[in-house]
Amino acid sequence: MAFVHKRRILIGALAAPILFLAYRYFIPDHAENSFSTQRTAGEQTQKTEQNTDQKTGQGPAELGGVSPSTMAEEQQDSLPEEPTSGSPPLDEEQVFRNKLKIESRKIGQISADPQLLERQLNNWASSLKDNELKLLQSEALSINSPADERFFAVDLLARNPSQTSDELLEQIVIMPLPTQFGSDPNSARSFEFELILRQRALDGVAEGDRKLAQEALKRVLQKTENPSIADRAHRHQAHLEGKAPTVVEQEQQALQQLLKSQAKKKADKN
Repeated sequence: MAFVHKRRILIGALAAPILFLAYRYFIPDHAENSFSTQRTAGEQTQKTEQNTDQKTGQGPAELGGVSPSTMAEEQQDSLPEEPTSGSPPLDEEQVFRNKLKIESRKIGQISADPQLLERQLNNWASSLKDNELKLLQSEALSINSPADERFFAVDLLARNPSQTSDELLEQIVIMPLPTQFGSDPNSARSFEFELILRQRALDGVAEGDRKLAQEALKRVLQKTENPSIADRAHRHQAHLEGKAPTVVEQEQQALQQLLKSQAKKKADKN
């Protein structure tokens, strides 16, 4: 199990920001959706380049950037409210949901110690109980929940090394894409987000034990009707069979090419 956990840390720390970056910056009309911190692609590129030498320091909480004063204000604002004297005590489920909400708000903020943040996230994910993992799945599939919280829930599931999390992630992957979206203005409305959410879940499935991951990928290919999910599953299979680089490496190369292309177009206009 230690091998599985280590593999999840190394691969998952890279997979999450690449997928989330793709949704946040390169999908049209996304800027009007629910994210708390909006940054330009150029600012994100600079942040990404500064962190490329940190193998395990690129969790979802490090995408984008804000000033230290803004970060301090947002961190202060995100602290859980103390219950009033007349308020009933929060149950365990509500405490867990509150923590998930608070931590997901840190997406888009700069961390003073990215590696420490990664260790904290991995330790938290590893300590989650089965009922908490099921709550994460429920949150991930809730179209009325904010996109940050949904993606963060899937990322925590992918970091957890248990068989339960593998099963829950596989269920997310094969869940049909919704045809309608929630009425909440902070919900993730786009088809593209729903697809990227399932792609991250698929990465979590592929990051587990090699033999179990290969069996799970076969089941996904038998059940999914989405060509993008099928293509990603095939690419994970090719890597596990030693025939191709990791999907993360493939996407890093594609992202670098995209950023270079955009930089060239901008330079040509100037």
